[in-house]
Amino acid sequence: STGLRGRDGEARYSTVEMVAIEGVIASNVMAMKARQNHGVAKRNVDAAIAEQDRSIQAGNPSPGQGLSAEQRHAIEHVTGPGQIAVVIGFAGAGKSTMLAAARHAWEAQGYRVHGAALAGKAAEGLEQSSGITSRTLASWEYSWQADRGRLNARDVFVIDEGGMVGSRQLARFVDEVKRAGAKLVLVGDHEQLQAIGAGAPFRAIAEAVGHAQLSEVRRQKADWQKRASIDFASHRTAAGLSAYEARGSVHLKTDRAETLKAIIADYVADRSANPNDTRIAMAHRRDDVRAINAGIRAQLQESGELAKGSNNPSGDKGEELTYQTHNGRRAFARGDRIVFLENDRDLAVKNGMLGEVIAVAPDAIQVRL
Repeated sequence: STGLRGRDGEARYSTVEMVAIEGVIASNVMAMKARQNHGVAKRNVDAAIAEQDRSIQAGNPSPGQGLSAEQRHAIEHVTGPGQIAVVIGFAGAGKSTMLAAARHAWEAQGYRVHGAALAGKAAEGLEQSSGITSRTLASWEYSWQADRGRLNARDVFVIDEGGMVGSRQLARFVDEVKRAGAKLVLVGDHEQLQAIGAGAPFRAIAEAVGHAQLSEVRRQKADWQKRASIDFASHRTAAGLSAYEARGSVHLKTDRAETLKAIIADYVADRSANPNDTRIAMAHRRDDVRAINAGIRAQLQESGELAKGSNNPSGDKGEELTYQTHNGRRAFARGDRIVFLENDRDLAVKNGMLGEVIAVAPDAIQVRL
């Protein structure tokens, strides 16, 4: 492997292959930056910004809550003539709103806009929030291998959560978009986790070709929450947590059994107090997840909100049946909340989608998404 010193003086290691791949990405993106052939007329950009402003204000009672100057700048940046553009933003800084406006501008100019992300859930989120038709990166690669859905010079290809994509995979996308003469737009979080695959090219590309930045948090309204969001995004996690703890929104416990009991009790109490709201219990280890699930289900069965066991003489809640799943034998009953763990085209479900069990039968489970 090849070593080099990072900015902090620490040694960095890579393989010869990886250094070569990242070298190709670098030369490709610099060539794309120089090709200024994807401009959008100023009137189309201005019209898209005005339209987005109107729709934000329509849904927002407070005056002057349109696009921020930062968001306008980012829209102008991505709709510029370069063949590649990068946007980096904090979580909650209004990237989707910015992309929705950019999509209008591109479409008015006659471009087709496509979206992609590593995870199915992220691709779905991009589509819902910006209106850009989106699929997973793997799904795009699969189509291209079969010579379907190839891009051309009238296409704009947006990759969301760009910081999650490893070098090998990103290299293939940069290559495909460049070959097609299309435009590539990379969008990512300011402090997104390191890429899941090998290498983290997103930051290097952003530094090489320049980028627009979104650092004003728009999702949170209270100033202390905005500050906490920036703390979380900048690895000042303790400061972010302390802000919530000081306002009674975080409770730290050290005893595992106590913590599990408290989470289960709070979940069930919140469910009955606020039936129309959503809530989620999370844990790092599968053992804890199983324990929390079992505890919540047991309490709901006690209160009669969830069927239990097949000995239930067909009560109005139906019955509970046991099925063999990838994670061993699991019981399901009407009213159970479930999460899908893989993409399935036939069922039209994506990894991460949530649903509620409507009915159980010996050979079927009916779920409402």
